[in-house]
Amino acid sequence: MQSARALCIASVLAIAVAACGSKDDDAGKGKAANKGSTNSDPNVLASSAEAFYKDWTGTKGAALMKKYEGKTIEVTGTVSHVIKGGEHVEYTVYVIAGANKLVAKFKDMGKAAAAKNVAKGSTVTINCTPAGMIGKSASINDCVLK
Repeated sequence: MQSARALCIASVLAIAVAACGSKDDDAGKGKAANKGSTNSDPNVLASSAEAFYKDWTGTKGAALMKKYEGKTIEVTGTVSHVIKGGEHVEYTVYVIAGANKLVAKFKDMGKAAAAKNVAKGSTVTINCTPAGMIGKSASINDCVLK
C-alpha cells in the first residue's frame, strides 16, 4: 500500500511538472541543501530532520520534483522510537522533525541499525530517498545508516 501511495505521489508530481512546462522555478532552493554537511556530492542534499521536513512539506509541485528528483537526502536527527522488525519485517526508525516525524525504512531491512543498537534518543545520520507522506510524517525509503 505504501508503494502504491509513493507511486501515486510521484505520478501527481510528474503531471505537475508536465503541466508547468520548462518554467524555471527557484522556489525551495537552498533551504535544506547541504547545511552543515561535509558532503560535496551535488546529488546528496544534507540537512537536519526538521529542516528537511519543513522543506519537503513547504515546497510544492514542480519545484518539489525539480529539487528532489534523482537526489539522496542525508538527514541527521534524534530517534523518537524504533519498531524492530523480524526476519521478514522491516525495522523502522522514526526521527524527530520538530513536532512531526520522518519515517525511515532501511534498504537492509534495518540490520545495520539493529547492529548499532539504534534506540530512542540516539542521534543518527541516514542517507535516504524522499518518498512521500504518511499522515503528518514524511516517508523516506532505501535508507542507509552512516
